[in-house]
Amino acid sequence: MKTSIFVIGFLFSIMSALYGDTLTSAQALFEKGDYKNAVKLYEKSCSENNADGCFEIGRIYFDGQIAKIDYKKAMKYYEKSCEGGNAESCARIGGIYYKGELTNQDFSKAIARYSKSCVQGNNASGCAGLGLMSYKGQGTAQDIRAAFDLFKFAAKNGDPDGLNGLAMMTENGQIVKADPTKAMRLYEKACKDGSDAACQNLYRLQGVK
Repeated sequence: MKTSIFVIGFLFSIMSALYGDTLTSAQALFEKGDYKNAVKLYEKSCSENNADGCFEIGRIYFDGQIAKIDYKKAMKYYEKSCEGGNAESCARIGGIYYKGELTNQDFSKAIARYSKSCVQGNNASGCAGLGLMSYKGQGTAQDIRAAFDLFKFAAKNGDPDGLNGLAMMTENGQIVKADPTKAMRLYEKACKDGSDAACQNLYRLQGVK
């Protein structure tokens, strides 16, 4: 029995090393600008069930920077990556279902992906998304306290949408004392760091149309 466990563990280590090498090689080719072969190796890495490899190839097809945009392929790779445990992929899929831009809007699927990303993966982006849905009561019962805690975690870990969430609650005096001046500062930082929602809230407070 001990011998069998040792053999299985040894084989697993070899397989992990080989799969990791495929992803590492893909990343090296990408950095050198050999995008065509990098894409091939990313796809190979994904076929070997490397969740990070699936994420990278999904991002390539989603962003369309080195390959033609193909949202159907991107969704497929993101989903496989999420299933394999890549928290960032789960967060991205959650955002796609939440916004309903590339597929039908589905709050149930959005909150499932956000939850997996945040709860299992401690992903700041996933927690920010889950916080927003808790704040608005979308796909789940409204829970202002939970939303605040999720926004706080996301903001602490560098997510601008999480900071936007804290700014909203600061502006509205939810959980914390209302402080429009502080809210404005938070919106400004979140906007600068890349939150479109924060920029919209900032412009609203500034009276910009």
